[in-house]
Amino acid sequence: MNCLRCEVENREGRRFCSACGAALAQPCPECGFANESDERFCGGCGRALREPSPGPAPERQATEPSTHEIGERRQVTVLFADISGYTSLTARHDPEETHRMLGRFFEAVDSTVTRFGGAVERHIGDNVMGVFGAPLAHDDDPRRAVQAAAEIHRVVRGVGEEVGIDLKVHIGIASGKVMASSTGSSLRAAYGVVGSPVNLAARLQGRAASGETLISDAVRSAVEDVVELEPMGDVAIKGLDVPQRVWRVVGERRVRTPEAALPLVGRRAEIKLLTSILDGAAEADHGAVVYVRGEAGIGKTRLTQFFIVMARERGFSCHAALVLDFGTGQGRDATRSLVASLIGCAAASPESQRRMAALAAVERGHAAVEDVVFLNDLLDLPQSPELRVLYDAMDNAGRNRGGQRVVTGLVRALSTTAPLLLVVEDVHWADPPTLDHLAAIAEILGECRAILVMTSRIDGDPIDAAWRARLRGGIATIDLGPLRPDEAVQFGERLRIANDPFLQRCIDRAEGNPLFLEQLLRNTQEGAEVDDVPASVQSLVLARMDRLPPRDKAGLQAASVAGQRFSLDLVRALLADPAFSPTVLLQQQMVRPEGSEFLFAHALVRDGVYSSLTHERRRTLHRAAAEFYAERDATLRAEHLERADDPRAAAAYCAAAAAEAAGYRYDRALSLAARGRVVATKPADRFALAALCGDCLREAGRTLESLEAWQAAHAEAA
Repeated sequence: MNCLRCEVENREGRRFCSACGAALAQPCPECGFANESDERFCGGCGRALREPSPGPAPERQATEPSTHEIGERRQVTVLFADISGYTSLTARHDPEETHRMLGRFFEAVDSTVTRFGGAVERHIGDNVMGVFGAPLAHDDDPRRAVQAAAEIHRVVRGVGEEVGIDLKVHIGIASGKVMASSTGSSLRAAYGVVGSPVNLAARLQGRAASGETLISDAVRSAVEDVVELEPMGDVAIKGLDVPQRVWRVVGERRVRTPEAALPLVGRRAEIKLLTSILDGAAEADHGAVVYVRGEAGIGKTRLTQFFIVMARERGFSCHAALVLDFGTGQGRDATRSLVASLIGCAAASPESQRRMAALAAVERGHAAVEDVVFLNDLLDLPQSPELRVLYDAMDNAGRNRGGQRVVTGLVRALSTTAPLLLVVEDVHWADPPTLDHLAAIAEILGECRAILVMTSRIDGDPIDAAWRARLRGGIATIDLGPLRPDEAVQFGERLRIANDPFLQRCIDRAEGNPLFLEQLLRNTQEGAEVDDVPASVQSLVLARMDRLPPRDKAGLQAASVAGQRFSLDLVRALLADPAFSPTVLLQQQMVRPEGSEFLFAHALVRDGVYSSLTHERRRTLHRAAAEFYAERDATLRAEHLERADDPRAAAAYCAAAAAEAAGYRYDRALSLAARGRVVATKPADRFALAALCGDCLREAGRTLESLEAWQAAHAEAA
């Protein structure tokens, strides 16, 4: 038996790993599924894993059956997933091949349902039934089911690629009241649910097309704020007297509405200004640039999200992007997200979907045929051989101009059908090419119905005089200050804090910073004494983190080395724990989902967690992260090696810069090479980096600087 944590093989009969001491998985005696040591029911068949201890029991227990035996009425969400075209698939393939595929399919789907907090009730042929809400309930079971469905579609495609079969599923999900209990006979009984939602979910699965997820109206009401849905109308369902309203899941919302529990408080002057800007753009033929600045946690995102809601109510088409503070996506990801949203897809969509969206944009006239090469580049789509030759022949300035022409062309075209709101957050992290794209958009807003909103911290404000000079009009700059005392009281009351003296103490400590106040109030709501309220966000984050179970605390700390955004795969690699789940971190609102990845609830939360690590632990985790990215992302590998104080960082920066230069991204290549030269200690590394700078500067048309770089390289070689 292999340990789930360190993967060391242990002999049969051991309960704990011989290498790391972790509790070993317990195989189900019914189906053989590997369950974690603390699980009570099998993830493969639902059988109870812990039998009653032998020996005499009090007489009253014989007349008091367990909860499972007597059953419960529970609110659950039921999911059915079925392989599309399974009958024809079995006819085309050998039975052994089909059997292996089915085993991999069940393993992938079962683990996904379990990972999202559900329970696998049973397998029926090629069909999997999962239940969210029994035997254990969460307050977001419908969301978990829909998120699990999206992941099931993804992992099943991966299974198909592994076995060489075009494998897809169709899924149905329904919510409602059920009877949950142990059912069966004296020879075989298992925990299960019975009720109308089971039948409805099965019928919806049968109606769903290949690759689709259909959900009931009850599920819709619980997930519509995070999922984009398409109404399918009222559908007659066999076995049900009344037609059911059915919805098709389109995908995750690209722009989320703000949390209802935390509405915007105060900011009256700012709202008045934003309202006038919206009305002006909607009624006239020109737009505006809005620049929101403020310290971390002051409420830039909250105000921006409120602005998005106002814009959507006025018929604006809203598109949002975030500039990351880490890796190659330090701006390029924001541009790609914005362009993808404008043409109607997500930046993380499969290549085929991005390709189709790009072609559709050209067919609609939103992008010129001669600019397809630049649209491909912005969407990270491979160029055709003919376009590759054309792209290689261009100089860097021509490529940048072409990319800007595509972005501005999309804004011009789409603003003729509906006014646009373009939101780009955290531009203090933006690189020069991204700032150039934003400036190009801002330049045309005097002639189209579009509003560009940017947010930035005061420290590191990149919108300088040169950037502003490119615009035909001015910029509406909003500098957010702290909440006034009365606004802070209103904010606290929205969190349902009734104890006035207690609320005032939190307000005094928060000093008008909405994030500080929110975190302080959440901390006390979780059971902390008034005197335990930390004096700073740093101590607040540590107090909340220390209340996490050890495994989740370690996961949060590991995630912090990645920056504000992190992937689950990275955290699992850093922990050497392939079964790690972010469920607790999500429930405690330390992190939030962002597409297929996760974001810390705020940059300050991440900073507080990261600062809790010792320097030695940071270096260890950064080295492990560098190994994780060795074959995935050259830039991230170099950055993590630098943070680990690893002497290999300079050579890694050189490799990353060379990769950027090969893609004609000379600004990024020069930035990476400059960072490499700062950390380089070996003459050979300094020579290679200086020489690379010389090449990039020459290609970028900066001849004098190129000569200086080559002189520096010559000096290193001497």
